[in-house]
Amino acid sequence: MRKDWPVKWQTLETKARFIQQVMRGETSVRSAEDLESGALTYAEIKAIASGNPAVVEKIKIDTEIRKLDQLRAVHANQQRHIRWEIRDLPRQIVEEKQRLADIEADIATRNGSESAEFSMTVGNRVFSGKGAREAAANALTQVALSWRDDQTMQPRGVFRGFQILSRGKSNGFGLPQGDDRVPELFVRGSATYSAKLNAANPVGTVQSIEQTLLNLDKLAAEQQTRVARVEKELADYQSQADRPFEHEKRLKQLLASQDQLNSLLDLDKGDQQGADSIPDKDEVEIRPANPAAIAEHAGVAKMAEAYMRASGSAIREMPITERSAPQTGSVTGRAVAKDEAHIAVATAANTFVVVEAGSLGRVVQVGERLSLRFRGGRTSIDNERDRGR
Repeated sequence: MRKDWPVKWQTLETKARFIQQVMRGETSVRSAEDLESGALTYAEIKAIASGNPAVVEKIKIDTEIRKLDQLRAVHANQQRHIRWEIRDLPRQIVEEKQRLADIEADIATRNGSESAEFSMTVGNRVFSGKGAREAAANALTQVALSWRDDQTMQPRGVFRGFQILSRGKSNGFGLPQGDDRVPELFVRGSATYSAKLNAANPVGTVQSIEQTLLNLDKLAAEQQTRVARVEKELADYQSQADRPFEHEKRLKQLLASQDQLNSLLDLDKGDQQGADSIPDKDEVEIRPANPAAIAEHAGVAKMAEAYMRASGSAIREMPITERSAPQTGSVTGRAVAKDEAHIAVATAANTFVVVEAGSLGRVVQVGERLSLRFRGGRTSIDNERDRGR
């Protein structure tokens, strides 16, 4: 065997970890977590070296499971988004229909106030008859400019049954300073519409108001399209709601095959197969069977299963199993349950290991990511890997 092979295996493992984290969308710019189930264990590498054809089949199954698991996560996110849209879209539909009704009411007001003679009220003064357009335009523009420092929307006049309002602009960033500040102009009926104040050409101000009223028909047509679009979105989301994951049956079959192959290849004991050397006698701890400890262990296991089900980290309708902690090697995962003596760490979608809390050297919180190192039956936290997170 070439001496540089271990280095190459390590390089490939590091790349695989990073790629898997990118696929899961769990990376930041500065760090990437361990691959967990994506990296080959010592036992798998040993089986590959032995030429066992079952290992090739296992790797294919593992790869397909990871892909389907990612698709299932995407499907779950889509379903959450669909449920949120179904709750929110009815409110949007009500608002859009009310906006349409307001525009249609304003069209009726505009049509009912048609007259051959121009008439506009500015303040308390009515401008009508010959020369009224120019006089009203000058008066409205002057009033609006005189209130340029008033940043509240206030009525300045009336035209064809609609209020004409203006609002001053502040000396904010990017706005002209001093007397160059031009107030905003609005037309209000059942709804409110923007117009343009033309300080250099006051008649242009009146023309902008008239054009705003002429555009109401176009606005109504656009609003009808918007209402229809939102209603269609709601119908589409309702048809997609609660749709099951289309590959669920295939995923269950693969998981069952994976369990069978793990048993066949004796890979369900973690990295135990990679520890052929005999540990030093000082590293071996012999503990008598303790019924109370066994009961506590079982309690933590039950809490771990309940937590994984409730948090959605487990694949639904598939069994959650406890795997044996390896004698030698490392495990990366998330703490999912604990008591005074034990910590349960989820190592994959539906598996976890239980280790003794006292050997970890510090308090661990449920939900915390951990890198555990195993040596000669002892468990410790891999501080170097934790600091790299």
